[in-house]
Amino acid sequence: MLSPESTDYLQGVMSRTKSGPRRLKAGLPPGWQFMHKTGTGQNLGGMTAGYNDIGIATAPDGTRYAIVVMMGSTTAGIPARMALMQSVSSAVAEYHGR
Repeated sequence: MLSPESTDYLQGVMSRTKSGPRRLKAGLPPGWQFMHKTGTGQNLGGMTAGYNDIGIATAPDGTRYAIVVMMGSTTAGIPARMALMQSVSSAVAEYHGR
């Protein structure tokens, strides 16, 4: 759907992302690769409007999975948000291992 140049650009940006090491990426077992882009909205009165991570997980055998977690608004603490994201990516890896 994207041109090869646009695809390369987007994947390059996603593979260089350093933010969010304890979001989706942290739920994947060793040997998996993950390119992603995080997003975090503003916090106002204890409510965060947007806490997100979207990416492509690649299993050691080359199988790819698109994983997206987007929290529209939440009062949950950051550790709980990261734990939720990790449980999603962990479930994908577990599914792959079946």
